[in-house]
Amino acid sequence: MKTRMILLPIMGLILSGCLQTETKIKVEKDGSGTVEQRVIMRKDIVEMMQGMQAAMGGASASGSAVFNEVKLKEDASRMGPGVRMLEARPITTEAGSGYVVRYGFTDINRIKVPETPLLGDTPANQPGGISAEGSIITFKFRKGNPAVLEVLFRKDEGQKGTGGEREGATEEEKGEKEGSPEQDIAMMKEFLRDMKLSIRVEVGGTITSTNADYRSGSVITLMDVDFNALLQNKEAFEKLITDKVGTLDELKEFSRTYRGLQMETKEQVQIKFR
Repeated sequence: MKTRMILLPIMGLILSGCLQTETKIKVEKDGSGTVEQRVIMRKDIVEMMQGMQAAMGGASASGSAVFNEVKLKEDASRMGPGVRMLEARPITTEAGSGYVVRYGFTDINRIKVPETPLLGDTPANQPGGISAEGSIITFKFRKGNPAVLEVLFRKDEGQKGTGGEREGATEEEKGEKEGSPEQDIAMMKEFLRDMKLSIRVEVGGTITSTNADYRSGSVITLMDVDFNALLQNKEAFEKLITDKVGTLDELKEFSRTYRGLQMETKEQVQIKFR
């Protein structure tokens, strides 16, 4: 039986899985707060992009391809009314190159945050950016003592079918996507190497109660996935490449068994804090 590259479609929405993305949403007692996003692209991918852009006579990937301040500023309005970009800067780490951007908002009820910063129609040569499409997180907040914050995961009906072959694909086209099991496994391992995704919510106070799966002090973890750890678990990796785990929802279900992946399993999380 041929191994299927079941994670490629969804992770392809995150620039072919060559990223580390961290999102932290901080909420104060009056409903204001900040959203900080940290995105890193692997060095070998940056170099590949530089070569592709040079061949096409484009700009160097050391600039706009990784850090696009204009695009990030535009994202403030896409995130919601009253959102403004506070700072944005390029960064370089041992893992690769990327950026940190921080947005401020006045009312968390009015904002939406993508489950990954790169979901949507962001071009491959312009990382960063929020699309109206894709899986997003929205919020409901009520002031009080305690204040109540609800975190809502909204499914995007428009993304159906991204986990499989396109409708009407010919048998020849389908065959081109398939390789030997050994090739697929090696490709999958390289694909997921060093990839990390995380989303956290921090409240400006003390949490009095929550139904969240993962809490540490005033921080709630909605997603924390380190694929390097997953690659070291033979059973989990084999399941990942032979079962249907092609969307974030299916990955959440997968995480219920393999708890090394921290992914919130509820569609709605409530946090009360003072």
